[in-house]
Amino acid sequence: MDYIHIMNLTEMIKQGKKKDRFAFIRALLVLNKIRASEIGDAVGVTRSMVARVINNLDKSRRVQEEIARRLNLPYDELWG
Repeated sequence: MDYIHIMNLTEMIKQGKKKDRFAFIRALLVLNKIRASEIGDAVGVTRSMVARVINNLDKSRRVQEEIARRLNLPYDELWG
């Protein structure tokens, strides 16, 4: 995926459906080779908890902040 597509996806996420936002976050994590287990280890939760946050099945501010930090994106922009 190149920069243009990412910018289009970012704009889509700002305007689009909530489920698109979480698919976008999953895609960014895959593209950046960031594993749920790494995030979980950093904040002291299981990788399944991280997956639940990524898939919008659970909420954890610590997990969300760690994901935003690793993706170098502002928390509010990523999680809105």
